[in-house]
Amino acid sequence: MQGEITEGCKKGYALFGRGECAISLSDVWNYQRKGEPLPRWKHVLLEDREVYRVFDSDFMTKSNVQLTLERLVSFVEGKELGASCLFAGGGQLARPA
Repeated sequence: MQGEITEGCKKGYALFGRGECAISLSDVWNYQRKGEPLPRWKHVLLEDREVYRVFDSDFMTKSNVQLTLERLVSFVEGKELGASCLFAGGGQLARPA
């Protein structure tokens, strides 16, 4: 089963309305506090899922958004979760560089 982590509630609601599993962040950094993932992530079942990270298109041009994307991908792909992460950009789905 796949899941999406989105930036913004509109994208999250749109995915949910289509029957998708989605986590919506109100800001790109809101998955963590002081550099550590929030404790509630232990309740999110991501193990052996393909997770699509859907940020706004500014992740291609803003270094701070790229940084949080890299950190979130590292967290999601970490050993404790066992998920893989892909992202949407330029109309295509690709692995982050």
